Amino acid sequence: MTKIKTKKQTGAKNQVGLTELSVLYAPVTLKMSNLEGWINKRLPNNFLFHEERMLESGFLQLATQFDTAIKVRKYDTIKVGTEGKHLLVKVPLSVKLLVGHGLQIKPLEAEAVIIATAKIKLSITKNWKLGTKTDTVSYRWVSTPKFKILGLPFNFVNTLQSTITQLLPDIIGGLDDDLLKGITFREVIEQVWETLQSPFKISDEPPTTLLVSPADFQLKNIKIKDGFLKTTIGMRLGVQTFLGNAKDIDLPAAKPLPPLQKMEGEVGTSQLKLSNFLYFATLEKILTQSLESYAKNTKSIKISNVKMYSKDEWLVTELHAKGIAKGTIYFKAIPTYNPQTKKISLEKFDYLMRTNNILLRLADKVSHNRFTSQIHQGLETMLNVQAAEVLQTAHDTFSKTLQLKYLQLHTRLKICEITTLSLTAAAVKIDVLIAGDTSVALMEGMGK
Repeated sequence: MTKIKTKKQTGAKNQVGLTELSVLYAPVTLKMSNLEGWINKRLPNNFLFHEERMLESGFLQLATQFDTAIKVRKYDTIKVGTEGKHLLVKVPLSVKLLVGHGLQIKPLEAEAVIIATAKIKLSITKNWKLGTKTDTVSYRWVSTPKFKILGLPFNFVNTLQSTITQLLPDIIGGLDDDLLKGITFREVIEQVWETLQSPFKISDEPPTTLLVSPADFQLKNIKIKDGFLKTTIGMRLGVQTFLGNAKDIDLPAAKPLPPLQKMEGEVGTSQLKLSNFLYFATLEKILTQSLESYAKNTKSIKISNVKMYSKDEWLVTELHAKGIAKGTIYFKAIPTYNPQTKKISLEKFDYLMRTNNILLRLADKVSHNRFTSQIHQGLETMLNVQAAEVLQTAHDTFSKTLQLKYLQLHTRLKICEITTLSLTAAAVKIDVLIAGDTSVALMEGMGK
């Protein structure tokens, strides 16, 4: 028997362990209808794009001076389409012309409708805003402005032609400004960023919680295709699970959203290195329950308490017994994972019994090996059952659509396997490699 040094236990919450960063590559799609909805929400019908008042002379020789006023408002729903690599934005505009002169008590008023069309290039700035750059602007008349002066109709298309041509770049430029102000991904990405850092329950039985710690975002250039805005994000993040509920651990402080980085190089396969923590406090409860039936069958042994902890590479378990067999039994072993057999084994397993009961000491000498074998097998079975549940939960979680606020994560799994097993100060740590193709869809309602 080997001497085992005991370790003082505390009642503190479990601490979140450090995890190796994973890399997630995911195409992101945004429906053009969402973009169209954003624009129309920011620019409601009757939105005033431009207003101008002028004092001129010599107009139609009806007066030496006259006042003209032009008001340009949004007339109807803005439509968003595509043309090649450009966003095609069609803006219905109401152009109202008022003319006041000496021969009229009331100013003359006429209204026309035009469709202004802008070809816009898109980008996303480091501050997560949608950047726009208008390349060309054109327009067509839907209806033309006409006055009646002294009962005679006058068509003012030619008069307004040059004015509209001069105004449209400013109006569409204003549309650019409103796009930049109104369509920002920062609020949405911050909501996603905060959501990712919130505990996410992925299983009720056994209760399992997923924690994600994002580190940074990278983004490919925006492409326009098939009615969607498309890009690819690259994210480095730590991913871990633990048995139990969020209240059982001390959560790390949330990280603020970092500036956006441009993705360099090719997009690869997503690889999540999922660290699963089987906290000793949780394993103690499971082991206590499994020992209850054993204690009922052996009336001389009653387990009052179970403690588990790590000592260097050793996993140590203390069983505190009461009754006739009062004393403490210490078990120690080195847990290892065999990727060929896909099983956890406890190497160099042994135990030490501390008791004042002479008969129990004698029984230990007689049946040490048999008792060691029984406990050895029981602990290995418990760890392998928990490892199998960890792997199954990981597979079930990431082989289906993961629904988060404003975001859906789709994964087509190629690999889901345990890679390593180790001990931390508070847990048995099982690392699972998850690899496959992922995609992200931004949901309806984002940014509201």
